[in-house]
Amino acid sequence: MVIFNAIATVVGVIAPVVIFVLSSAGGSDGRSLCCADPKMPMVQGAELGVWFLLGVTFVVQLGFGIFFLNLRQRLRLVRDPLPRPVFRLIKGGAPSDD
Repeated sequence: MVIFNAIATVVGVIAPVVIFVLSSAGGSDGRSLCCADPKMPMVQGAELGVWFLLGVTFVVQLGFGIFFLNLRQRLRLVRDPLPRPVFRLIKGGAPSDD
């Protein structure tokens, strides 16, 4: 619990600083990148590339979700409805075949 509190404190202090620094950057408005003609083949190719990568990301995330749901279902099938009894060793051990 102490580690979680420490991580929450660090994130609570660092995250606002990072957000402030990134949002106050003067040259990050992107005007030099967005002034191109949207009908240019290079701009259309970049847009298609972004949509393709978003699709790949969605498919990978969907695969992870299906995988974990499959693991959850298999765990339910394997889990015994009754707990197994605990077998304790008898004092003196098991009989030997001497």
